[in-house]
Amino acid sequence: LEKFFHRTWAPFVKAARIPIFVVFVGLFITGSVFTAKLQPPTEQEQWFPDDHMFTKYTAKSGPNGPFQRSSSDRVAAVSIAWGVSDMDGSEIGKWDPDNVGKIIWDDAFDIQSPAAQLHVLETCEQAVARPCAVDGCTGGMLVRNAERHCFMETFKAWVEDKNMTFPLPREAFVDELYRFHSNSTASKQHRTDIGFKSDASTGETVLKFARVKFNSTFLIPQPQDKTEKVYDEWEAFTS
Repeated sequence: LEKFFHRTWAPFVKAARIPIFVVFVGLFITGSVFTAKLQPPTEQEQWFPDDHMFTKYTAKSGPNGPFQRSSSDRVAAVSIAWGVSDMDGSEIGKWDPDNVGKIIWDDAFDIQSPAAQLHVLETCEQAVARPCAVDGCTGGMLVRNAERHCFMETFKAWVEDKNMTFPLPREAFVDELYRFHSNSTASKQHRTDIGFKSDASTGETVLKFARVKFNSTFLIPQPQDKTEKVYDEWEAFTS
């Protein structure tokens, strides 16, 4: 083997070094051109042949088939949260899918003012009325059938049932929201939408976060190309 490399292979490589270099440069350029054309899939992956029963089922139940999807099919749920600044992913391990990182709270979070209360309420109203024209949105709307979990709407009704005026004054908001949250009957749909914490230094009950949740019109799963467009629509709405 050593004689082969010394007497045959090495002289051949030396003699043909220019053609070899040209061939590899050509391969590199060709690979670079085709790599630059790569893009996310525009259609859902097809895992089985055309004549497979599963492929036929998905084709018939798809948007162009005779048995179209129901409006109750699984869609992506979207949450809009206040009080969360970021996620700390520095300790996330790639082999531990349950570790999603640690929440970084927004110390400037404050929805106690009447204007802030109305802002949360209007966010819910604007989201369900928001049109969406991209491919991933079905029915031309951002939210499916106005389906949402908006704690501020339920809280407003609860406050008005007590003959109080909404929005509440700043100094009364947190205490009344805490009473609402503590009432399991009134807030049963929003137990995880409002978060309170006791301040260690003052002992006061502090509102840490609040969120509203919507059922989007984005049926899942979908190709990355459609997913990104719908994501951008939600980003545009919240910005």
